[in-house]
Amino acid sequence: MRIPLGYALLFVLYQMPQRLYDYVIADRRVWLAATLLFFAGAWLVGGRSFAGYALPPGGWARKLASGAAIGFVLCAGVSWLGWAAGSFSVERVNPLPPLAPAFFLTGLGSFLASASEDILTRGDVWRHWPRPRGAAFVAASAALYVLNHIYVLSRGPALWIFLCLLGASLAWPLWKTESMWLAIGLHWGWNLVFHWSGLLLETRGREGGMSSTWFSAAGAAVMLGTVVWLCRDRRRAN
Repeated sequence: MRIPLGYALLFVLYQMPQRLYDYVIADRRVWLAATLLFFAGAWLVGGRSFAGYALPPGGWARKLASGAAIGFVLCAGVSWLGWAAGSFSVERVNPLPPLAPAFFLTGLGSFLASASEDILTRGDVWRHWPRPRGAAFVAASAALYVLNHIYVLSRGPALWIFLCLLGASLAWPLWKTESMWLAIGLHWGWNLVFHWSGLLLETRGREGGMSSTWFSAAGAAVMLGTVVWLCRDRRRAN
């Protein structure tokens, strides 16, 4: 009974920041405070430790940076491909210097949001998954990742496929390396492009163009293939 109750608590704490921002008060400081509350809850649920979520203290910086670089490049490539294929047009490029504070805060917030979702949909599942863990863990984590996006599931199959592929690409390196730092980096790098491009560029979707979600799904499929290749040898991945 403790396991489902612990997960339910983490789920509520994870969803609360966005709920507060969308329906109560659109203040990023409130969002940040509520997000930090998630990590406090995760620390308690994890037995006053984050180690059980596959977050070892050693070697984290290299794995986080490597994942962030890969996620950033892949998402940037997807965005460029969508623009080149006519999915959307760029109406305006905002000047960069005034956006510096927003870039910093969005980068920090994006890291916290990525890490908290990774703990919820991967780390906590990993902590309780029976050994030996296998590909079924990847599938279960990916499905849970899809279902966790409760506010956008109504957008339809294209989004579900994208989320499933992205969820699998984030769960795979955890399975193979037994560390979640690479996955957090991948997630963070992908989200950085999404949020920073939203600050820098003003875009407009073009009628008749392929949905940008399908381009994102293609990018997530490439990410999955990339991490499968990178993690094909555990010794090299570590």
